[in-house]
Amino acid sequence: MKNNFDEKEAIMKRYSCRTYEKKSIEPATVEELRSYISSLGNGLFGSDIRFDITASVPGDSENLRGLGTYGFIRNPAGFVIGAMKKGDHNLEDYGFLMENITLKAASLGLDSCWLGGSFSRSSFAGRINAAADETVPAVLAIGYAAEKKRVIERVARWKMDADNRKAWQRIFFHGDFSTPLTVDEAGIYREALEFLRMAPSAVNYQPWRILKERDKNRFHFYLKRTKDYDENSFMVKSDLQRVDMGIAMSHFEAGAGLHGLKGKFSVTDSPVPGKETPFIYTATWKEAR
Repeated sequence: MKNNFDEKEAIMKRYSCRTYEKKSIEPATVEELRSYISSLGNGLFGSDIRFDITASVPGDSENLRGLGTYGFIRNPAGFVIGAMKKGDHNLEDYGFLMENITLKAASLGLDSCWLGGSFSRSSFAGRINAAADETVPAVLAIGYAAEKKRVIERVARWKMDADNRKAWQRIFFHGDFSTPLTVDEAGIYREALEFLRMAPSAVNYQPWRILKERDKNRFHFYLKRTKDYDENSFMVKSDLQRVDMGIAMSHFEAGAGLHGLKGKFSVTDSPVPGKETPFIYTATWKEAR
């Protein structure tokens, strides 16, 4: 997917903002973001997902606390809400598309924060008229960071990201999962992988594991499941780690595009049999020929 904004700048600017100015978003900005959303089309794997922008209303911050979301959000100007039906890779598609929306919002000067929780039977689902067979796995809070908090939060988040990002050798592998991928071996895909490493994830678990084939630029995406953190967990009602995989794919594709690298994600047979890895195969990036 080719975006019409500077994705590198948007990725560098994006951080999880939890305190906002009590200020509405300019109508022209809302319209540009809505136009971008309309242009997205289906997800990587064909899921048809509806997104809409809704203004914040009194009580939203308090309501979020009862929906299983982590953290607390103050004074968001609005939310991006999506609704999807069941389907293969629907959660990965949701993460991919919503993260593209997040990056577009950043390019427009908006701050944001992903919120995962039990939204499907909430007032948030009602705002997008979610049908009985649709779910709302996460929403995106948007607005303008509170000026007094902006610098402090950005510095704190930058330091936290730098300190808590998993090292290359823990998430990127070469040929098999016993051999870490070095920066030099990543070659022209170094920036794509670094962008992926910067991606947000639920509770910062960073559940992605990437396996590069030895003799070609083919990257297999795997999920390292965090114990008790799936659609059956008490804390959440959506499998947010599958959403995280879609977010990772968004960042990887953005980084590849910076170098004119064309390719696509598809689902193939896992190159590593399930009995030989504790990870769950998700998809494969193949260069276009």
